[in-house]
Amino acid sequence: MRGGRFAILGALVATALTTVGAAPAALAAPVNAQALTVTTATTGFSPASPYVGQPVALTGIVTPHETGRAVTAQRLSGTTWTTIARATTTTDGAYRIALPTPTAAGVTTWRVTVAATPTRQAYTSATRTLTVQPSGPSVVITNGSQVRAVEVTGAHRSKVLLDGAIDVQTAPTGRMTYTTINWVTGGSDLYVSGAGLARRKLASSTCLLSNVIDRSGRYVAWVYAATTSNGLCRATGKIGLFEAVTGATRTITGPVGMAGRSDSFVSFTREGNHLIAYPNPGGAWDMYAYALATGRWTRLSVPGDGPIAVDVPAPAGRIAVWTFYVHKPCASGVWFVAVDGTTPATCASSKVAGRYAASPDGRLTAWAAQVKGVEHIMLGDAHLTLVRDLGPTGSTAWFPSTPSFVGNGFVTWFMLKNSQPTYVVRPVSGGSPWSPPAGWDVIGWVNHQ
Repeated sequence: MRGGRFAILGALVATALTTVGAAPAALAAPVNAQALTVTTATTGFSPASPYVGQPVALTGIVTPHETGRAVTAQRLSGTTWTTIARATTTTDGAYRIALPTPTAAGVTTWRVTVAATPTRQAYTSATRTLTVQPSGPSVVITNGSQVRAVEVTGAHRSKVLLDGAIDVQTAPTGRMTYTTINWVTGGSDLYVSGAGLARRKLASSTCLLSNVIDRSGRYVAWVYAATTSNGLCRATGKIGLFEAVTGATRTITGPVGMAGRSDSFVSFTREGNHLIAYPNPGGAWDMYAYALATGRWTRLSVPGDGPIAVDVPAPAGRIAVWTFYVHKPCASGVWFVAVDGTTPATCASSKVAGRYAASPDGRLTAWAAQVKGVEHIMLGDAHLTLVRDLGPTGSTAWFPSTPSFVGNGFVTWFMLKNSQPTYVVRPVSGGSPWSPPAGWDVIGWVNHQ
């Protein structure tokens, strides 16, 4: 009997202990637990495809946007990911990780990892491949008798392109036009060659006023001229036009006012769909556009004096034109002029004073500006918002600089140094400048020569 009561009592105690002990287990589960926020990140290289010796960075944006997130750049070596460099995000989640400067051409594989935080998940990006080019673009330089292409990166290796050529015009593709003296006739012979095109004579004349090539190397144009009895070279009113795809050469009649002028010239628009002629009748500096697709001339409505087409991106149906004399309210003097000849021109920008240049891809701009009385070259984005001061030009106030781009990664300008003409080539990254040898002028640039 006693054993029975103790057995019943033991069972009751055991049941009570089991019930009491279960409560803490139920309370251990968090009541309002929050899951970690998902992290993502974009990745890219800047520049997208650097040259040997050109600084490069891995860039992107981490989401959610926070300051101080740790981002790591890793390179694939065989089957192993190796940490190369690190950075932290800025207030908008952006990061920029400087990678080792490439010393050899080739392809490497990269990724980024973002460290976890108490409220954010870790993240590993998809892989990205980086292609390093063997060399940067080359500037085309001349000393008046020889033409060379010189790499703007590395050891600045040079290659002779032409001997005895004058009035050389180049396209980034490597195609070029040039004239040589015809010692038999005493006139000039115009040639085109390069980029897979064998040397071809385009014209022979006692004198040629102008020859130009479009940036793609597809079209070449020149102004026919003749020598008058008093030895002057005057336009005949005819323009030669060569098209490289078909190999056809034709002669077109120039706009009104071209014939008889010694200062008429032509140029191509950045887009390559129009040939621009400047007949300059009576010093009026008229401007006409020849549509290559339709073969029609249109007189353009250009504000200001001394217009010239410039290599700046323009909206559809318009071309970028710069006037020698700046007129308010367009401080830059660069206008978007409609090719229909009737729609009013619009100011390209008044953010800068004076002419500016645009990179081939249109993502960067460059212009000269005064900083405490000293001229500097400024680098901006596509909207002319300042990105970087590339430093003083060395030019004087009475001889201002006009920058231009060499590829997307370099800017060049002309200055006077010790009263001698000097060209400067500087990376847009702000690296050290380089100059061709004394006595050599920069006349253009080509890719990977």
